[in-house]
Amino acid sequence: MGLIYFLIVFIATTAGAVAGVGGGVIIKPALDAIGQYDVETIGILASSAVFSMAVVATIRQWIRGLSIDIKILMLSIGSIVGGILGKELLYSLTGSIESEIVKLIQAIIIIVLMIMI
Repeated sequence: MGLIYFLIVFIATTAGAVAGVGGGVIIKPALDAIGQYDVETIGILASSAVFSMAVVATIRQWIRGLSIDIKILMLSIGSIVGGILGKELLYSLTGSIESEIVKLIQAIIIIVLMIMI
């Protein structure tokens, strides 16, 4: 099972690096589909993988001579705020709605967003 997780994270982070699509967009639905972990655990696994990818990308940019673009900085801050708000919304929904329904809604929204991108 560990090999499957490794492959999911590897493919997701590679797609994230190549296409600019966040690895978490791929990791969370894929791990949800396997169905072995709850939403909170999947969130931690996806966040850890995406954080590791971000650290490596930042180090690479630092070595190349990091320059800060204000538009990118604002987008990053918006992503952080959106992630925090999304997490809180997810926790509040899983407390009031059945977890499987929340997972289904989340997967549908992610699929629609991926199609739009």
